Amino acid sequence: MKRKVRFVALFLVMMMLFGACGKPVSEADSTITPQITSEVTDVTKTPEPTKVPEPTELPKPTATPEPTKIPEPTPTPEPWVGGSEAAKLIANMTIGWNLGNTLDSKGKSETVWGNPVTTQEMIDKVAEAGYNTIRIPTTWYCHADKELTVDTAWLERVKEVVDYCYNNDMYVILNTHHETDWMVPTVEKADDVEKKFVYLWQQIAEYFKEYDEHLLFEGMNEPRVVGHAQEWNGGTLEQRQVVSRWNQAFVETVRATGGNNATRCLLITSYAANSSRNAMYAVKVPNDPYVGVSIHAYTPYFFTYYSDNVQHVYEWDGSKEKEINTLFNDIDSVFLSKGIPVVLTEFGAENKSNRAGGENNPESRIRWVDYYVSKATEYGVPCCYWDNGIFNASGEQFGLLNRRQLTWFEPEYIEAMVSAAKK
Repeated sequence: MKRKVRFVALFLVMMMLFGACGKPVSEADSTITPQITSEVTDVTKTPEPTKVPEPTELPKPTATPEPTKIPEPTPTPEPWVGGSEAAKLIANMTIGWNLGNTLDSKGKSETVWGNPVTTQEMIDKVAEAGYNTIRIPTTWYCHADKELTVDTAWLERVKEVVDYCYNNDMYVILNTHHETDWMVPTVEKADDVEKKFVYLWQQIAEYFKEYDEHLLFEGMNEPRVVGHAQEWNGGTLEQRQVVSRWNQAFVETVRATGGNNATRCLLITSYAANSSRNAMYAVKVPNDPYVGVSIHAYTPYFFTYYSDNVQHVYEWDGSKEKEINTLFNDIDSVFLSKGIPVVLTEFGAENKSNRAGGENNPESRIRWVDYYVSKATEYGVPCCYWDNGIFNASGEQFGLLNRRQLTWFEPEYIEAMVSAAKK
């Protein structure tokens, strides 16, 4: 029994020495317990997710450029709140008369174009006939130095004539008239001309700034490029734009002088004072409640003017009335309907009695002036007749007043004109 026990014990020792698989213990240990190197991932840790690289930012698409905006024409301002102050004043003007070919003469004397010196008696005669407005066309550069500094004596003379009108409680329109020798409305000359133009109006406005609302200033008379193909047809776009620019400069200059000029009624105009729709639409009216527009309209042309080169209308039988209707419809559409008042600072019809075939006077001209002024009155547009003092003589025969005799060449014509303005 003891021997068997010993044998079993010996067997167990041997088994421990060689292991169950018959390998040395040291070799078996190396397999069972492998070494962990730094290169082996520790499976007990959750591996961090592989970082996906940020996507490369694609360049932004080039923005589609905004389409080039075509500038819209500046619209004529809407009616001023409460109505135009200029319109209220102009509504008091009935019928007007031009002292033509006198202070507007190109020379040192007002008599250089054949008319006598203006007197108080002449203006009294005009007032007695029923005219309540007088336009005094005045040329200034002939009475100024090259910088346009006006002679004091000329300012005093113009003031005398203005006072003749004031003595009759009349409205007076004072302007710059035959200045086209230096006032050329082109882009090239616009800057230099504007400086002189502004300086001229600074002097005029300062001199008359204490006069009340009966005195109106008209910035320009028929501004145009003399001899240009479009001289009398509304000008080019650029020329019209220059005229509008000078209109604005005129308003700003007068307003800056203060006194009664802060609220004085000012009249701006179209290119050449043209009454065509294109010319009138191009007028940019400053947003100023004391601003109106002056236009000239000798309508219809072949009745009102004479030229040897064209076929004229001598008899006024009503067949051309539509041209007058169109004129005032256009004025209404462009200006009046928008609250902007208009004064026709020149109109008229030549006396053609001594022209070949001239059988339109005075009867036809009386019918014409009655229709013309009646239509203007209907629209609220006062008219100033162009009287250059010439009647049955050489030149454009628009004379009404015989200034030497203080009588009217055609009294019935005057009566018809004044009466039509009161309808």
